[in-house]
Amino acid sequence: MTPKRLLVAWIIVFTLWQVWDNRENRMRVDEIQQAREESCQRTYEGIREVFKPLFPPKPNPTQKESLKTFNDTIDDLKSQCDTQVQVHQ
Repeated sequence: MTPKRLLVAWIIVFTLWQVWDNRENRMRVDEIQQAREESCQRTYEGIREVFKPLFPPKPNPTQKESLKTFNDTIDDLKSQCDTQVQVHQ
């Protein structure tokens, strides 16, 4: 093989290796981001579970509104987890 062909072959192999390596890295980053999103959602759900024993057994209308606001806030925060960790779909 001539030096020119060796250089071309080396460039092709190197380029293919870079493409493969980048694809593997992207897959790994996506796995990590997905795990971070799941962790984020578990954290907010954990907050709800921690406060649940403190909720009144038979809430009055004002307490019901406060509980609804609390639960809506937790649900809103959980829905934002993908944005917080920048998950790429």
